[in-house]
Amino acid sequence: MTSMLASQLIHVMQPTRSLLRWSDDLHMIFVKAVAYLGGPHEAKPTALKKTMEAMGVMGLTIQNIKSHLQRYREKCELGAEAPYEVPGPTSLSKAALNQYDPFT
Repeated sequence: MTSMLASQLIHVMQPTRSLLRWSDDLHMIFVKAVAYLGGPHEAKPTALKKTMEAMGVMGLTIQNIKSHLQRYREKCELGAEAPYEVPGPTSLSKAALNQYDPFT
């Protein structure tokens, strides 16, 4: 096998997307965004993405959010992780959400 063919074969075999490692800070922003949108079963991936972008998180794909939301819902149902408690979606403003800045 020629080296050019081998490199093409390796490229085809590699996954097209890389695995995203959710840090504790990123997960906490995700949890706050889920709570802002009404909880794990009311939050929709597209709205979550927009909310997280408003909170300063860029670069996440819808697929990243969908898979993390699915795992988060499962953990909430099992009682392994309690949903983040907030006073209510109307009492949280964008400024209150931006209060948590993972980059400082």
